[in-house]
Amino acid sequence: MKKIIAQGAEAKLFLEDNKIIKNRFLKSYRIKEIDERLRGFRTRREARRYCKN
Repeated sequence: MKKIIAQGAEAKLFLEDNKIIKNRFLKSYRIKEIDERLRGFRTRREARRYCKN
C-alpha cells in the first residue's frame, strides 16, 4: 500500500514496501517529449546522487 510522505511543487514522495518512490508532475507548458526526458534525467541524476553517499 502506498502512503504519501511528502508533496512539493514538483513531485510527490510515497512509501511503499519500505521503498521511497518519487512521482514527478507533468509540466503542461512543456512539449511532451522534452518534459519526459527532463523528468527522467533529473530523477535518475537525483537517485545516483543519493546512492553515492
